[in-house]
Amino acid sequence: MRKSLNRRNLDELIKRNIRDLENNPKLLEQIEKRIEIRHIEKLSKEMETV
Repeated sequence: MRKSLNRRNLDELIKRNIRDLENNPKLLEQIEKRIEIRHIEKLSKEMETV
């Protein structure tokens, strides 16, 4: 059963995720690439509509 995401749980989750990213630079790199790809896809869609 999933815990409800109250403020404290959310803060703990965010801190844990940040720690994980700091300990795993490859993961951070993958996320950055994914963000770039999504941004490029969004821009290309916008260009299509113009």
